Amino acid sequence: MIKVKAAAILLPLILGTIMLIVYAIHTIFSAKNSINDLAYNYGCRGNMLVEGIYNDKRVTMNATIYFSFLDANKILYSISGTATLYNEKDQTVDKKTIQRNVYFNYKIESREQHTYTLTSKRIDIDGVDNIDKVLASLVMFNSLFILGHRDTLVINKYTKNTILIANNQSPVVMCVYRYIF
Repeated sequence: MIKVKAAAILLPLILGTIMLIVYAIHTIFSAKNSINDLAYNYGCRGNMLVEGIYNDKRVTMNATIYFSFLDANKILYSISGTATLYNEKDQTVDKKTIQRNVYFNYKIESREQHTYTLTSKRIDIDGVDNIDKVLASLVMFNSLFILGHRDTLVINKYTKNTILIANNQSPVVMCVYRYIF
């Protein structure tokens, strides 16, 4: 009788302990994956300077971005700044303002490579934004000005408080954020 009572007490205790250990391992593993794979729960800001040379013209963009992973596989990318087109004598030919919020849906292409495919689902253009498609195509990703366009980016946690956003040619911006806790 005592053995049966001891077994009746110990068996649930052992099973409960095993379940608690499995739950703890699962929680730690899940938290580790979310921290390493999508540790971008904080918005980040960065400054971007783009310079390109096309035939006899030079184009630059000086902008500030805000980048944030939202819930449900969405990303907010806010950009504001100016784009300037110069001629072969380095004289300003055209200067435009950029100020828009782009909402993306994203899909993780490769967790190991930190590769994401972003599809622009909504582009909110401020009234002062006057960049045309020709100039925009020289300094911005297509998805920043063509609704429904897809771009692939590498979004990687670079240090404890920085995210490096890059395309397959070069880094685009390093965003810096601050932990709240």
